[in-house]
Amino acid sequence: MSTGIRKARRSEWDEIFLMGYEAWGDGDTKELYLKECHESEKYQQGVWYVYESEGIAVSSLIVYQNLFNLPEGCFGVGSVATRDDQLRKGYASRLVKEISDNLGKSGAKGIYLFSDIDPEFYRRQGFESVSANQPYKDTTCMVLSFNNKSPLPLQIPQYF
Repeated sequence: MSTGIRKARRSEWDEIFLMGYEAWGDGDTKELYLKECHESEKYQQGVWYVYESEGIAVSSLIVYQNLFNLPEGCFGVGSVATRDDQLRKGYASRLVKEISDNLGKSGAKGIYLFSDIDPEFYRRQGFESVSANQPYKDTTCMVLSFNNKSPLPLQIPQYF
């Protein structure tokens, strides 16, 4: 059985989307939620990744590039989620860390994300809040810079 990070297969999208149902379902039925996810332009514009444990996709996220007014050379990470039966095992942390490491090694200037959870989860991985004046309710824009000599712009991209 495999363990590690890989690009998600389109055939796994229902499973991936359902990882976020409790957080982002907004009271919709699962069927309606899945329909909206499949029709989401933003979900089709990014690249989905999963953390796989013993052959099962247990955590997922999406990576965006050149969208949402992200600064040049920067990426956006969104929709970080874990299967309900696999919570608190460190899968999302490993997924975010490895994706961040890979993007940093490939020459990215930084990563932006919007935290819908306690931002401390991302601070432990080196992310910082962009500013105290967050324009979006119930979320914190955070950034991980890969080059301390050249700070990233403190602009907040469009919510993704």
